[in-house]
Amino acid sequence: MKRLSATLLAFVSSAAPLLAEESIAVDKGWLTVNNPNLEIVAGSPLDFSPLFPEQKIDGRVEISPQGQLTVSGKPRRFLCGTISLTPPYGGFPDHASADRLARQMRRAGYNLARFHYVDATLMSGRKGDFDYHPEQLDRFYYLLAALRQQGIYWMIDGLSSVNGAYGSVEPHRWVNRHSLMAKVQVDDAARRHWRKLQETLYARVNPYTGRSTLADDALMGVILVNEGGFQFQMAVDRKIPDAARPALVAWLKQRYPQAAAFEKVWRQPAAQLDASRLQLPDHEEQSPRMEDVLAFFDERQADTGRWMEAALRELGYRGPVTAYNNMPTTHMARSRARFPWVDMHAYHDEASGREPGSRIANSSSFDNSLGWLADLASHRIAGKAFTVSEWGQPFWNSWRYESSLTVPTWAALQGWDAICQHASSTVDLDYRQKNSWKEAMMPYTVGLDPITRAGETLGALLFRRGDVRIDTQFTRLAIEQPADEASAKYWGLPREISRHALRGRVALDFTKAAVNSPAMRENVPITAQSRLEKWLQALERGEDFTTFTGEISASIRRRQLQLRTENTVAVAFDRLSAPLDLGYLRINQASRGGLVALSSLDALPLGKSRKMLLIVATDALNTGMRFKAADRKELAALGLSPPRLAPIRLQLDLRDARELKAISLGLDGSAGKPLKLLPARTFTSLDLDTGREQLATTYFLIQH
Repeated sequence: MKRLSATLLAFVSSAAPLLAEESIAVDKGWLTVNNPNLEIVAGSPLDFSPLFPEQKIDGRVEISPQGQLTVSGKPRRFLCGTISLTPPYGGFPDHASADRLARQMRRAGYNLARFHYVDATLMSGRKGDFDYHPEQLDRFYYLLAALRQQGIYWMIDGLSSVNGAYGSVEPHRWVNRHSLMAKVQVDDAARRHWRKLQETLYARVNPYTGRSTLADDALMGVILVNEGGFQFQMAVDRKIPDAARPALVAWLKQRYPQAAAFEKVWRQPAAQLDASRLQLPDHEEQSPRMEDVLAFFDERQADTGRWMEAALRELGYRGPVTAYNNMPTTHMARSRARFPWVDMHAYHDEASGREPGSRIANSSSFDNSLGWLADLASHRIAGKAFTVSEWGQPFWNSWRYESSLTVPTWAALQGWDAICQHASSTVDLDYRQKNSWKEAMMPYTVGLDPITRAGETLGALLFRRGDVRIDTQFTRLAIEQPADEASAKYWGLPREISRHALRGRVALDFTKAAVNSPAMRENVPITAQSRLEKWLQALERGEDFTTFTGEISASIRRRQLQLRTENTVAVAFDRLSAPLDLGYLRINQASRGGLVALSSLDALPLGKSRKMLLIVATDALNTGMRFKAADRKELAALGLSPPRLAPIRLQLDLRDARELKAISLGLDGSAGKPLKLLPARTFTSLDLDTGREQLATTYFLIQH
């Protein structure tokens, strides 16, 4: 995982994606998307607004005593779409486009929007502090109102950027000129800046709603500072933040009034206890002096969280707040646990940039036994609301279709409150965009990528609609003694602990009190002596495993995940060596790996449904995209829109003797070509060859 600002900096600083002298294309025979329109057609099978007809802003979001997000006392699950429209992405849309975007988000199934890097967008090119770009500020406020009109709640960062609302940041907003993430925890002037940012932006009356953002019931929650934890900053920058030095020295002087005690722990003369001379531990060091550093971090984070929450309450905000939403360690979990709402981030295989020479590992998430997913799930904290505001298996990873099934499936199984795939925008209106970062698919442009968009479509059914059953019991991951944490405070939970999250619902618990709850399946102490259970040993060997609910099964070795529910069956697979029976759907052959899912659209079980959506997602690249080698690890040229989709041939059987019809759908849900179905006595067969039929899409409709 890396800090997003570092990723953006790499993108901003990159040269134009020129063609390398020696490079190869890997998309021979792939299918070009010819319809540039991405706006979901009203009333089409991809218009999910009829699935959620009561969607509206019907009260403020609160947290129940059980640790769930609720509205008017009833649990509310949020499918969240990111909006991070910084200047290279075109900035906030004009009023007409904002209305279109809001309608599209509702049709796509979203009921929450996460705004990210609002501060950087409004301050780009501005000279004075808090001198927000007037047109962009107006557009931001209008977009909030347009989303509200569509029943879409908001989630905001109190601070996204290291430069906050300071002016004259050159050459662009992603150069770290002010280190605000660190300073806001140790410097009074930085705190005053943070508070003024809230006052001048979020406590200001929105002319299109007649109330401030903070006072609006549509504001689901505030992330006080995005990815602002000291330990996370230390891991990203590979050193203790320089901005923390003066406060750390003052803290150490209080902690060690006797020079001898300091010298014993820090192994340097007490005369060096000075901001300019103190020798700090290496960022990966595990030692008594690093224990001091972490204790300092924890104390400052606790104080900062209390101060920021109090400031927002004084400004009239009454909803949930959270912070420290990255780094899966127990040290950071303790800071998160001070809030009633916990938020986390995680990625599999992030790219280093978009310019020639940028690299990814291009690995399957199964190659690490779904470790990134286990890290996310195992850091839910008992009794707290839980959201994931950033996740992804970003473009151009060849296996990114996996996350289209893994994340929404486990989010539903675990009973998370919200999931939000990180993106510039999870919904886009058109492929004909001229903004520099919208002319092609690139990491985090989810709305332009047919593969990740297909996953968001499936997520609306699996997670928000609730096709996947929640695990009614939980496994308590117990940290009852300081010694239990061992190295988990540095590097996170041991594999034999975190992997419990792959079988069912888990809750990390710091309390020492014995838990006696009928909902608790078992108590798993986190100790250095934790042993692998038999099912975990099988998991490590790559053998199959099944969740406690029985709906989800996986094979690490075969890179395969299966889902069987009443309304949806699905599989993500690397390849099929034999027919795969999912109950209502049987896949006899598949020419390549991908995601295949079949979902009822009319709330009837498969087999009785009169309207079913077939999702087939393989891979997609930009036109003209090239790589240094066939393994696709190093980029040679990014290419441009439109996308090219990898073709697939599927031979499918549906256990359905009814007279069925099928057609392809455009990426906008529009009707395409009819598909030939072969009825038999007890089943119906479909031979789907997207290459032969030139079907550059991921969506198909089967109906009775």
